[in-house]
Amino acid sequence: VATDHFANVLRACRELRDLGHKRIGLCISPWYDERMRRLISGAFLAGEGSGREAASAASGPSVPIYWARDPRPEAAEPFLTWFRRHRPDALLAAGGWPHEDWLAGQGIEAGREVT
Repeated sequence: VATDHFANVLRACRELRDLGHKRIGLCISPWYDERMRRLISGAFLAGEGSGREAASAASGPSVPIYWARDPRPEAAEPFLTWFRRHRPDALLAAGGWPHEDWLAGQGIEAGREVT
């Protein structure tokens, strides 16, 4: 038995869209994505675009993937810069990164201001 990462991310994107989210973000490390055979980023790109017209889906996601490289607290600034610039209203994270802690440190509450 194995987890179907591709199907799970597609489902997550679909359910977030059904809940009204329009700016879905993905945070993942390049190492973890490669280890998962790029199933997570591939499904995100396919699923994020499925909620839009085909022409705009071809131009890529409305929120680019954040490629996490360093989980230490002092490395939060690149993530926070990405977050402020792209303002996702929902966030998928894979690989055990401390994104919720980084957001909480800025007074942004997961589940309220971003799902």
